[in-house]
Amino acid sequence: AQVSVGGRVIGPQGFGLSRATVTMMDAQGNTRITYTNSFGYYRFDGVPAGGASYTMGVRAKRVIYDSRQVFVNNDLTGIDFTPAS
Repeated sequence: AQVSVGGRVIGPQGFGLSRATVTMMDAQGNTRITYTNSFGYYRFDGVPAGGASYTMGVRAKRVIYDSRQVFVNNDLTGIDFTPAS
């Protein structure tokens, strides 16, 4: 089965960050890339389910975000990123 994974990227002022690059890499190094919309939301569709582990990260100008590990069994929402402390 295929599912979707999504969330929001928050900028330093607490608002959604537009045009940030969000990556999702599986254990074999295959990487998916998407961009946030004008409100900071992103979504990956067609992600294989079944407990696969993915490393997710964000790249944005002048803002640093920590990457995170997610396990995908079914649709995931609310995978939000805030600036690293």
